[in-house]
Amino acid sequence: MSVSEQNRAGLCLYSTNGEVSAVAGTTESPGDKRRVTHPKCGKSWIQRGNRTGHCAKCHETFEGLTAFDAHQKLNDDGSVRCLPPASVKVGGQLLRLVGDSWRGPGMPESVRARYNDAAS
Repeated sequence: MSVSEQNRAGLCLYSTNGEVSAVAGTTESPGDKRRVTHPKCGKSWIQRGNRTGHCAKCHETFEGLTAFDAHQKLNDDGSVRCLPPASVKVGGQLLRLVGDSWRGPGMPESVRARYNDAAS
């Protein structure tokens, strides 16, 4: 399966070595086709297209590349280490656990209003 096929299927995972891998996953309830379970760690989450990333190293789940990238740091020897998501800041704010995934700060209301106005 190519990367673009994985993205279209909503099975994209971000890994610590820069490769993208897919997880077939299992559904926890028949009505929720987007819930996948990682076979190695057993954690499950709602897969939201290619916005959701599950770290293959620490097995935490993130919404968005910014939150995912912020939780990893490069060591002097070139290896990657994962930081505890609750201690990671994006835009000066700590990541927050929403449901089953870590997320950065929400869009400020003033910015959201501009987008809504532009769409009208």
